[in-house]
Amino acid sequence: MNTGDPAARPKRPKTKARLEQLITQWQKDSGYPVSRLNLRIAAMMIAGALARVVGPEGRAAFATKGGIAMELRMRGQARATNDIDLVLRGDADQLADLLDEGLAAPYEGFSFRRGEITSLPRRAEFRKVKVQVIFAGRVLSSPQLEISPAETGHEKFTAIPGLPLDAVGLDGPETVLVLDTRWQIAQKLHAVTEEYPDGYENPRFRDLVDLQLLEALEADLPTARQACEQVFTARGGQTWPPRLVAQPSWREGYAALAEELHMSPTDVETAVDTVQAFIDRIATA
Repeated sequence: MNTGDPAARPKRPKTKARLEQLITQWQKDSGYPVSRLNLRIAAMMIAGALARVVGPEGRAAFATKGGIAMELRMRGQARATNDIDLVLRGDADQLADLLDEGLAAPYEGFSFRRGEITSLPRRAEFRKVKVQVIFAGRVLSSPQLEISPAETGHEKFTAIPGLPLDAVGLDGPETVLVLDTRWQIAQKLHAVTEEYPDGYENPRFRDLVDLQLLEALEADLPTARQACEQVFTARGGQTWPPRLVAQPSWREGYAALAEELHMSPTDVETAVDTVQAFIDRIATA
């Protein structure tokens, strides 16, 4: 496999067509779909570009969370994601200016063009924006960024190694700032247990997979409990500790995802019991 061995690294591509050839070979070697590899490239280039934005307190204005943070932590064990989740560590009213500051100049040969910033349904404080990721004058991909505020003001962040792009002859950031594990656990526990109005089902069965993986990474349950208490208070809705209830629509989707990742358990009922036991351990830590 040519996914990270510098000795097998091809020359840096000069055109989009050559880059796409290398991505196709990467897909054959890794088994990952081209869409996932394109998003990996985009996520690393956007992370590197936005790392240049520093707030008045001297700290990075953006950090990565969500599915890309899971992939940074778990590599091949993580599930695929369709977007790039970020945390804004600055003034929400300055979001457009902060994005433009980071995306204005090229990064490692890539340039960027953003679309209109809009609010997410049901959470007006969460924003989304499409960003065109351009290589050699041609659009490679147009991922959606979903950007949330630092909701409690107490979130912690850590820098971890970036995803290698040697397979396509590219360099990304050596490290990427991500939301700390305990805070990602807290946010996912709130999301997966949230009760939707008007009889709508909570669609977040994918968080069951993420939480089982994150459980193995977080040994400090007392600090995880503190993070959960603060996130649940800030977001409102259900109280901490919550009861996790499997939704009827979760069964097939969870089973297919667990099987794809060679993950046990593959049935949603056992997965819900496993995550509920994790909640209970955190709550009593």
